[in-house]
Formats: sequence, structure tokens, C-alpha cells
Amino acid sequence: MLAHTLYRIRIEGREHVPLEGAAVLCPNHVTYADALFLSALSPRPIRFVMDHSIFTLPLAKSLFRAVKAIPIASAKTHPQVMEAAFVEIGKALDNGELVCIFPEGMLTRDGRMNPFRPGLLRVLERNPVPVVPVALAGLWGSVLSRTGWPLSKLALQWRPWRHVRMGVCAPMAGASFDAQQLVQLQERVQGLKERLDRAL
Repeated sequence: MLAHTLYRIRIEGREHVPLEGAAVLCPNHVTYADALFLSALSPRPIRFVMDHSIFTLPLAKSLFRAVKAIPIASAKTHPQVMEAAFVEIGKALDNGELVCIFPEGMLTRDGRMNPFRPGLLRVLERNPVPVVPVALAGLWGSVLSRTGWPLSKLALQWRPWRHVRMGVCAPMAGASFDAQQLVQLQERVQGLKERLDRAL
């Protein structure tokens, strides 16, 4: 409701989001509030995998716990957090839940997509569930993207009812998902994003 109130959101391909059973949503990562927009895709709750440094922010930690977000970190900085994240993701998929993983592993710094990381392969090796490509368009340049410190540019960047488009592709089979299919996943998300960008 909040996303639809503040932004003009158009969604295509929503029928590709599974209404039941385990699946992994794989969108590009544009803003700190991507989860807010992606929540509008599905009537089902989505378990978002998010950066540990954001998850532990004092003012937001309770909210993230309430929505059962899953904190994750790199093996270099917090190996125990990373391992716990994979365990929790596995449990969620075992329970037939919908999990959202940002395969880039970081927010875009220039509006272009970063290479998809292989962590998704580890998830699918344990739980070969459907992989749903998702694209976000229209959010780069908003106050919550990395175009600058949000508060300092709020007056310049804020536009009420900003147009946002989200698209969903048909799921890819998670069984035997390998590095080549990871590249194909990124190509599908990239292609859909570019088409949505042109339609804005």
C-alpha cells in the first residue's frame, strides 16, 4: 500500500510469481527500499535476504526481524553470518516459502547491473526450486538509490508518484542450475529491465 501510494507502479508478468510452493525471486538491486516495491508482486509473504550491515541498523532491526528477513554477509567479513544465512534460506525453502535473493550482492553504483554472484548456485544445490527472474526499472536516481546521500539531495531527487515498472519472467528450473544458467538468468533480467526502461 505504501509503495502504491508514493509511486505509480506498473507490474507485468505477475502471474509468473508462484502462488504456492518454494521458489527464489532474483531481481536486480537498485535502491535500499527494493523490498518495499517487490512486496507488491505477491500476495504471499516474501523472505528477503539482505545485507547484514543494513539488517542490524538500530532503528530498523525490529522491523526486519518482524518480516523475517534473512541477514547475510561476505565470508571475509562475517563468515558465521554467511553460513547462518544459507542455513536459514534452506529452511525457508524446505517450508515452501518464497525467498528473494539479490544475485548481484550489492546495490548498483551507476544504474547498470553488477555481475551475478555464484551464491545462488549454492542455494539451488541444496534446494533445486524454481528461479524467477525479476526486473526493476525507474528507481535509479530516486532518493534511495546510490546517486548521492539521500537527505542532501532530497529536494532535488524527490518526485511524487514517480513511475516504477516491475516485470517478472517465466521461472527457470532450479535443478542442475550451473554457472551457464546463472549467466542466462542475468541476461533475462537485463533484457527485461532494458525493455521496461524504454517503456517508462
